Amino acid sequence: MSNDINKRTIIKLIMLITLSIIILNAQELKKSEYDINKCIKIKYTKEDIKKYKKLIQEGEIQGYNCAGIYYMRQGNFKEAINYFNKGKEKGSIEAYAQLGSLYLSFL
Repeated sequence: MSNDINKRTIIKLIMLITLSIIILNAQELKKSEYDINKCIKIKYTKEDIKKYKKLIQEGEIQGYNCAGIYYMRQGNFKEAINYFNKGKEKGSIEAYAQLGSLYLSFL
């Protein structure tokens, strides 16, 4: 039980530090025109991931988050982390939040 509490405390501290870094580097973050709610579904198809990868090819940073959410919901956490990290590298604030959510909820 105390290991779970310690793990959650560490994760919360990491998220707090990450958010602090985001705020300090806010000028480097990019906003997206694509609504992330479009990629949150109850059921996904193979066409969905194709669409998200196409968004990425078109330079839409939200595509990384959509692909990450897709893989997270499929239980493929390794691939989800990969896409969230790529989104983070491109300056997506949502990627930071999704990555934190993934670690907090599933890992």
